[in-house]
Amino acid sequence: PTQPTKWPVPVTTLKPGDFRVIWASGVDQVTGNGWHANIGLNRAGGYVGLFGPDGQVVDAVTFDEQEADVSLGRLPGSDRWVAFPTPTPGEANTTLHRLRAAPGVPAVVITPGSGLFTGPVAVHLEAPLPDGAMYYTLDGSDPTVGGEAYTAPLEVDETTVLRAVALDDGVPSSAVTTATYLVGASTGLPVVSLVTDPDDLWDEATGIYTNAPARAAWIRSWGRAGERPVTVQGLSPEGELDFSVRAGLRVRGEEGQPEAAKRSFELYFRTEYGPRELAYPLFGLQPGQTYDQLVLRAETQDSWQCGEGPQCVGNAVYVRDQLARDLHGAMGQVAAQGRWVALYLNGSYWGLYYLTEHVDDTFLETHFGTGGWYTHSAGSSHRWHLFVDWLRGADLSAEAEYERAVQQLDIESFTSFIILRLWRGDTAWGNHNWYAARRRSGTDTRWRLFLRDTDVPPGVYGLPSRRAVTGNEARGSLIPILASLLANPQYQAYFTAEVERHLAGALDTASVRERLDALAAELRPAMAAEAARWLPGQEPAVAVARWEAALQRFAAALDANAQRLRDLSDPQALQQQFPQLAAAAALAPLPPLPPGTRIALLVHHPAELAAGDAAVVAHLEARGAPITVLGTGDGSAHDPEQVAASHDLLLISSTIQDLDAAARYAQTTIPLVFWEPRRVLDATQLAAWGGTRPAQTDIQIVDAEHPITAGLPPNGRLRVVGRPDTLSVVWPSKGPGVQVLAKHLFGNDSALLVAEVGAELANGQPAQARTVFLFWHHDTFHLSTGEAIRLFDRAVDWALGLLPDDGA
Repeated sequence: PTQPTKWPVPVTTLKPGDFRVIWASGVDQVTGNGWHANIGLNRAGGYVGLFGPDGQVVDAVTFDEQEADVSLGRLPGSDRWVAFPTPTPGEANTTLHRLRAAPGVPAVVITPGSGLFTGPVAVHLEAPLPDGAMYYTLDGSDPTVGGEAYTAPLEVDETTVLRAVALDDGVPSSAVTTATYLVGASTGLPVVSLVTDPDDLWDEATGIYTNAPARAAWIRSWGRAGERPVTVQGLSPEGELDFSVRAGLRVRGEEGQPEAAKRSFELYFRTEYGPRELAYPLFGLQPGQTYDQLVLRAETQDSWQCGEGPQCVGNAVYVRDQLARDLHGAMGQVAAQGRWVALYLNGSYWGLYYLTEHVDDTFLETHFGTGGWYTHSAGSSHRWHLFVDWLRGADLSAEAEYERAVQQLDIESFTSFIILRLWRGDTAWGNHNWYAARRRSGTDTRWRLFLRDTDVPPGVYGLPSRRAVTGNEARGSLIPILASLLANPQYQAYFTAEVERHLAGALDTASVRERLDALAAELRPAMAAEAARWLPGQEPAVAVARWEAALQRFAAALDANAQRLRDLSDPQALQQQFPQLAAAAALAPLPPLPPGTRIALLVHHPAELAAGDAAVVAHLEARGAPITVLGTGDGSAHDPEQVAASHDLLLISSTIQDLDAAARYAQTTIPLVFWEPRRVLDATQLAAWGGTRPAQTDIQIVDAEHPITAGLPPNGRLRVVGRPDTLSVVWPSKGPGVQVLAKHLFGNDSALLVAEVGAELANGQPAQARTVFLFWHHDTFHLSTGEAIRLFDRAVDWALGLLPDDGA
């Protein structure tokens, strides 16, 4: 208001029906593409005005805190400012449904508020302004759309969610208020009530609950596209309202859950919904504890809703995950806090859920102090894989190397995690069901391990419980780490001592049974309601009796847990029990490249390296080879003959889509390593000249005799990562001198092949030097596991002629 001439509007004429958008971008620029003013608007609130030539205000608005992707505007024909969840810049302000009141307006007063009631309750609504008509819904839907007019107090005689709003000529004049009434319903547990529009859950096209099974098994979430606004209310076991806050709701999609009717949820607290964090001591922690994300776990694999059929009812105890977290905490480690709650979804009882923290930056900063963090989960961190790569290559029998390892890995955290998993007899701790995290900088940048998803009962998939790591689980990072550490006598002694310490402490059978009894006592009053909700065909008393019997069997098996761990406390016995440890230790990385090795990398644009390209550069430079990065899309010119004469190897990035550029180098005598130039088909399962592949892929070694794959288990699985793509143009041709070393397990197309000198390439062109074709996506190099990266190292060394023919 004090700078009416801040930005002069250009002279123009607006005809009836014309619109002009002025972008408050801070840039003083007027072009045919738009008007950009040298002003900025603060999302926390501010003022913007339109002034006449005389400096007098023509129109203005003072606005409050704004929401993401929600515009504030005037309703056509009215002076009222309202919120438009669907902004229409360059068009008329729409009067479609779901208008909101402008920020900062008061809410409808509901008396009494949320709570637990023994019988019917009379509910009164009071408008914040005397002339506002009030509307309400009882199913979670938006009361501004199709709500019932409030004319008299409502009698609520069953568990119900009430949403109310004041409207003035159909336009919201108040915020929407939500209340949860639990009538005659008590499980003795805290209550979480989720209130959201039913269409957001059940719509056939957009409902996140209805469509959850359509998601790929490995995709944990749709991301923001699968997030819906929700009101989250927490009530104490006595029915007192602890908090009521708006948040974002997602269905948590785990691999074993798509067919389950009882699904897990994630809650995200963002300023676009309400406060940025939930400030409430959920788990008995000190006041001031805040959360920006929470998880409501259905404990699918340890519940009557697991995907294993009737045996779930007989084996589910509901407490495996919480017991494991509690034990990890008792072992001296930081574990996510949690508590059981009774969940209500739009007023319907949805059963027992485990409300727990999510291991994210906020969680880590709460427990370890502020600062940035790198986190790893299910193959997501390049830095984690680089650390594992280094560890596998280090000789930890040497004290200096072992000390370097201790500086990068929290040995106590790692060892306690392994001991707990061995004690449990787990079958699922390869690349999943755990987190790793470390600080980005500071004096302590060691990796620490955290539990995740420990509700899977040992042996539930038919694997023997004494085999804690079997088959595909050997693909994960933990086995190579353990194998490397066990090469050090100091760690061997430490591991044995830690086993005995924990067996005498947190894992003492008697104390574990006491902890189990306490968890069962907490759940016992709620199990009949859980049975009535999720086992409608059974008498609740019968189901509860089977749960009690499963608990007894679980408690009785704890003696075997302790004995199994003691049997494995000797490192030699551990390696004998799990041959994967010996195999992982045997798969040593290759030594540094010879001094003076010169490698070039051909990419699309050197100034904008893809993550995979950058990771390859860092990885090979760590092996002692400087990398020359060449571009094809930045206008720079380079002569293939000169590059070949001045380098020992050329890597061709998958960002290169023009095969002509690659073909020019194939005519030289420089060895080549292609990152997925085009798909090579072994079979006709995909359409000729193209097809798509899954987002994550395992490859299978089919020739363990070749120098590149020598030492890798034949028919073994290596996890590589590839983003969905359509690829075409078969290159090279099959024929003499072309050898397939590995193939994708999903489909029979080649994953890795090599071409000797003289092999036939595209258009009958012979290979002038050794050539390797890697068929997982180059730009996911930083996401693939250590075994796949080691395969890349072997390919590089073979192309350079550094590997002996026998692969030794």
